[in-house]
Amino acid sequence: MRTRKKKKKKKKKRRKRRGGRRKKSRRKMQLAEHEHKLIEMNSNSEKLQQTYNELLEFKMVFLKVLVLILNLMFTQSIMQ
Repeated sequence: MRTRKKKKKKKKKRRKRRGGRRKKSRRKMQLAEHEHKLIEMNSNSEKLQQTYNELLEFKMVFLKVLVLILNLMFTQSIMQ
């Protein structure tokens, strides 16, 4: 009788170990997925920041050209 109980206990311990291993492997997979998503988000953030900076620079150039054109138009209207 005692040997049967011992065998049952050993089986339970094995199941617990396997379950723990499965949880660890699932968590490792989830961690890898989250890490991949973070890397992708960082890449997207960098691209977005670069695009924003380019658009801001374009806006500044556009405004300077606009001021220049308006000044030219104003000086021409004064001369006439």
